[in-house]
Amino acid sequence: MAGKLTFMWKTKLMVGFAVVAALFAAAALFNLQQAQGIKEQLHRQNAKVSLQLEALELKVLVQEMKDISSGLMISRDEAYVAKFIEKRQTFQDMIRAIGETASTDDQRQWRSQMIMAETEFLDLFDRAVNIIRNNSLTERDIQKNTESLYKETQVQRDVIFDLVGRFYLDYSTDADAAVAATNEKMNGSVTVLLIAAGLVLLLTVFVSLTLVRSFMKPIRRMRHTMSRIGDGDLRHRVDSVSSDEFGQLGRSFDAMIGSVAGMLARLRDIGESLNERSASFKTFAGTTAAANAEVMKAFNEIASGSNEQAAYTESSAGLVGELGQEVREIARSADEMKRLGEQADAQAKTGAEAVAELEGAAVQAEAMLHQAEQAFEAFTLGAEQIGKIVHTITAIAQQTNVLSLNASIEAARAGAYGKGFLVIADEVRSLSEQSKASAQSITGLVAALQAHMTKVTEAMTVAGDASRVQGAKVQHTLEAFCSIKLSIEALYDRADEIHAKVKKAEENGAVLTDALQHMAAIAEQSAAGAQEVNVASAEQNESVRLIALQADAMHELAENLFAEIGKFRIGEQAAPELAALSEPEGGEEIPGGSRAEPGRP
Repeated sequence: MAGKLTFMWKTKLMVGFAVVAALFAAAALFNLQQAQGIKEQLHRQNAKVSLQLEALELKVLVQEMKDISSGLMISRDEAYVAKFIEKRQTFQDMIRAIGETASTDDQRQWRSQMIMAETEFLDLFDRAVNIIRNNSLTERDIQKNTESLYKETQVQRDVIFDLVGRFYLDYSTDADAAVAATNEKMNGSVTVLLIAAGLVLLLTVFVSLTLVRSFMKPIRRMRHTMSRIGDGDLRHRVDSVSSDEFGQLGRSFDAMIGSVAGMLARLRDIGESLNERSASFKTFAGTTAAANAEVMKAFNEIASGSNEQAAYTESSAGLVGELGQEVREIARSADEMKRLGEQADAQAKTGAEAVAELEGAAVQAEAMLHQAEQAFEAFTLGAEQIGKIVHTITAIAQQTNVLSLNASIEAARAGAYGKGFLVIADEVRSLSEQSKASAQSITGLVAALQAHMTKVTEAMTVAGDASRVQGAKVQHTLEAFCSIKLSIEALYDRADEIHAKVKKAEENGAVLTDALQHMAAIAEQSAAGAQEVNVASAEQNESVRLIALQADAMHELAENLFAEIGKFRIGEQAAPELAALSEPEGGEEIPGGSRAEPGRP
């Protein structure tokens, strides 16, 4: 056994887990390499698919530009030119981008044909624009030329469609090949990962079984030894000579059992001494309990008298306290009355000031109403004068109308010589009639205005009367506020007197309350002292009684301790019973065995 190489369990576990971790790391590195390859393959696949999309977008753009060109040739609307120019650069860029992807001879030939078709397609559109803008051509020539250009544009569009379709087919073939390559690489990665997972599982199971098989034997030996020690036989030991962790654990366990056996021997000696002392302690506790009962009886009588004195003192202090509380309530009421008086005084001053301002405003309003009445009177007089003037204008217009009528009659009598004068007379009559109609309208407006002015004058009169009544009411209100202010000042002085008297009564009540509370505190302290002494005596009596009980229990525990210690065998030779466990299993030898140590305490 001396030449056999043994390893620590820490080393075994580290080596086993290192092997598993190395296999996992190898699988992870391979997976990372495969993932990088798949990523590159997907990048190529996306590039091919992107080329397919560009080809389809170019087809759509060619069709849109063909539709724009057809719209221009059919409708001859200049708006289509701007749309075509907007898409022209994009069209050229897409043709150039697809041409740059040409990698085979066929694709390079298609690129050349597509560039030629592009140039012809754009040139046809420019020619159509020039023909439409050429004002020297007849409508027939323009229509004939645009029809020819339309057909050629259709041909070039078909050529571009065909060439882009060829590129699209090549792109589709490349994209399908890229997808197939990606799927093949992913399938290979999955296969390798499954194989690696299986190898890791098999290796993990093998390492686990090896480790479990190697530590089951020392565990069985230690479990058997612990079972015998649990039955009370402390003479058995693991006696492991292995240098691994289980050997160290077995040696530590043997040392612990030796210490426990020594402790049990010392406990047996201590129990004997404890049994003797508990008997004498039990007798002393009984004597002390009897003396303490007499002391408790005397202190109970002292505490009863102190409690009665404290009760009467507390009752007196409570009555004085209630009186003091009522005095404080009166003081608070007086303070509140004083505060309310101050607020009422402030409100009365504010109200008097507001009423004074209102009185001034009423005087100003009355003055303004008076001025408004004077202005309305002046306006009424002006309206009457306007009516007189309009009446005069109406009379003049009537006279002018009569004169123009007479002039017309005289002009008619004059015959051919009076025709010019007859026209003037008609114009004068017409103007006099218009002046009469305008004067009548003004008369109606002045009459309506005079009616409204009459109503406004009546309203102003009523408002003036109301303003004067309001001024009288405001004056009465101001006088009432002055009276209220004087009453509040008198009430405020009375409240100060009440407050001073209540404050004096509150101070006297506080002095009396403090004196009674001091007396009650002294009585309570005396009662509390007697009660504390009584409680202490009761606690002491209870402690003595518990000590006596503990002495009985200690005596009983000492006897039980002897019985429990007697169950353990700690000083006799034990027959070897673990020889079978030290035999090797499966070709592996387990050093050490279980034996008893004679003569160990």
